[in-house]
Amino acid sequence: MFFASAPRGVEPVLEDELRGLGAASCRGAAGGVHFTGTLADGLRACLWSRTASRVYLVLSRHRVEKSRDVYDAARAVPWEEQAAPGA
Repeated sequence: MFFASAPRGVEPVLEDELRGLGAASCRGAAGGVHFTGTLADGLRACLWSRTASRVYLVLSRHRVEKSRDVYDAARAVPWEEQAAPGA
């Protein structure tokens, strides 16, 4: 899953643009668009989107109610799957 951020009010334009770039399951949200696809789809959006400010790869989702929850959520991410040591 990815999230492409954009200025408020531009989300519908970004959603159409991402669909045109091959993104699936586009869903507008305040400040951007959630979408699914392969890593290649995310990279394509990053390279070719004229509307998105940033394109984020969502690594995990956690409920955060207090500051400690942020640290616990970060520890729960399997970082070794994202970057190999020494690479």
